[in-house]
Amino acid sequence: MKVYVFPADETGCGAYRMIWPSRALAATGHNVQVVSEAEVSGFLSAEIIGARLNQAGKIVGGRAQKVHVPEDTDVVVFQRPLNRYLADSVQILRDQGVAVVVEMDDDLAAIHPRHIAVNKFNPRFSSEYNWDHCQRACDAATLVTATTQPLLDRYASHGRGVLIPNYAPDHLLDVPHEDSAQVGWGGSVFTHPDDAQVVGDAIGRLFTTAGQFLRIVGPGPDEVVAREFGVKARQVRCTGPVPIDEYAGTLAAEIGVGIAPLQHNPFNRSKSWLKALEYSALGIPWVASGLDEYRAFYAATGGGLIAESPKQWHQHLRRLTRSSALRLELGAAGRQAVRERFTISGNARLWWSAWEHAYQLQGRGVGVG
Repeated sequence: MKVYVFPADETGCGAYRMIWPSRALAATGHNVQVVSEAEVSGFLSAEIIGARLNQAGKIVGGRAQKVHVPEDTDVVVFQRPLNRYLADSVQILRDQGVAVVVEMDDDLAAIHPRHIAVNKFNPRFSSEYNWDHCQRACDAATLVTATTQPLLDRYASHGRGVLIPNYAPDHLLDVPHEDSAQVGWGGSVFTHPDDAQVVGDAIGRLFTTAGQFLRIVGPGPDEVVAREFGVKARQVRCTGPVPIDEYAGTLAAEIGVGIAPLQHNPFNRSKSWLKALEYSALGIPWVASGLDEYRAFYAATGGGLIAESPKQWHQHLRRLTRSSALRLELGAAGRQAVRERFTISGNARLWWSAWEHAYQLQGRGVGVG
């Protein structure tokens, strides 16, 4: 069985769900190939009819009618297929006998109205690239894979869905981490609107002496991030954007106590335990909001603490910043749990099993036409 994987990007989303699992499988002899963005035209192309050029010189409208892939293709995996023609391609490929898996890791139709990408995904503002096309692709797919059950409920209501939780790449376990009381967050307020506000006044109450600050491994400016967390600009220091190959090392070097704040809303209820997973893989103890995924990860690892209110956020962060012993205990517990049960290499078989299932479904004609 030959599988071609088309990541949506080559950063966090594509790496965790497509690139790193595929590399782990290829290393053990499985016939899987990741197609980079620069290589796509050499592996996937479509004949478009009824299209036109817009004022920017881009092809819009119309539809794909025939899709070309390598002759040895048995399964293709598309991640977040928001593009009109990519969504068209799903049914066409299936009609040509190729199994199509669609991978989803966010509920794009429930995206927060202040999210930086909301207009990019919204069909009201983007006719060629939007969440309606993504849903159409999922509806037609041989199989949908997703990080959480709410995502399967959204995108695999036809029943052809497989849950594959997020796991950590093995290299995170080798990144050195030294204990510290430095509180920090790996994230961006532009992709997490209103999430910082769940901590209430906890950070401000925690930082009562000069020189204390919240370390953000992610974009600023400091004053914008500070406003979201309800603190003064001098109490926040942002690294700026960090490349994916430097991200884990920066987290480990800059943060001693990680936070994972999420509002209880439809978009976040579909999110995975990824942030807590990253912290634990690096040996960083954490405090997270009480969403189901974080609760499940806490129960499985004991690598952090769950906060349901600003009062609990303050209590937990106060305990962790004052106790090196507690930080070391939780950090070690989380890292050991990830090493034993939550690595990509140890769970890569789940991806291959799902792709094999799609291949079998396609051979039986399930969901075709």
